[in-house]
Amino acid sequence: MELSNHNIKDLNITLEQLYAEQKQINVHLSDKNHIYTLVLVGRDKTPDFLVSSFIGNYYVRSAKGMNRQKYTTLKGIQKAVINLVKKSINSNGVISFSLSDEIHYF
Repeated sequence: MELSNHNIKDLNITLEQLYAEQKQINVHLSDKNHIYTLVLVGRDKTPDFLVSSFIGNYYVRSAKGMNRQKYTTLKGIQKAVINLVKKSINSNGVISFSLSDEIHYF
């Protein structure tokens, strides 16, 4: 696990690496104990966009995730995560990101 950053672009990862499942983004909320996983590729190997926490028994998909569409920029991914957190997770904490070598589908 790498150190958390407040911007995905600071993780030195590319869209291609994320969609090739070389790494996965973890989402951290300063006021939550759970680490949330950002799933960009589903078990069926098609694009997805799912923020989930197995321990927290929580998951939510973006509209593009439901329609199996890829995001085209890291900034777009970050904006979508922020919107999902604001809309669906009861959190007032700071959002930060880290990379994981482990790939989870939920």
